[in-house]
Amino acid sequence: MKVVKRYLIPLSLAFIVGMLSACSMSEEYVVDETKKNLELKMEQTPHEATFQDSGISFYLPEDTEVELVDEYNYVLDHDGQMSLLFLNDSSQHEDIDAILDDLYLMNEPVIGELREKNGKQAYFVVAEFTEGNYKVVVGYDGVKLSSFMNMKDIPDRAKVMFDIAQSVEKQSILESS
Repeated sequence: MKVVKRYLIPLSLAFIVGMLSACSMSEEYVVDETKKNLELKMEQTPHEATFQDSGISFYLPEDTEVELVDEYNYVLDHDGQMSLLFLNDSSQHEDIDAILDDLYLMNEPVIGELREKNGKQAYFVVAEFTEGNYKVVVGYDGVKLSSFMNMKDIPDRAKVMFDIAQSVEKQSILESS
């Protein structure tokens, strides 16, 4: 029994250190995956619109609920994951720092990536909001989606957010304003 007690504390400490290392590896993995995903998403053809409302159309995954807040904002709920779709972000940003200034983040971003292709800008920004909960912002060509999620959900959910943002057709809603 003394042998077990003798090794219990060192094993416990090794387990805790291992878990902490896994958390930081997880963050590095998410950063790498998110950067790769942005590159891939910039090359894809936008998804076909599955939702239309008052001169706007965009792609939504199945079973997504949509609520119109006002003419520029929609709340999207997909499997309990809430996102805000903002349509009136028509400014071009010079660099990622300009985007970060516009977002008024409380914490330094874990990810801040900006890409441009064919005159269209895309960005992913991830910043810790509360312990273990992150604010994720995906922008594409003047459309912005924001959500809050756990680190492990970011790579997959950010891809879907990008698909939605990239698919938005907003010609008449903003032209009539």
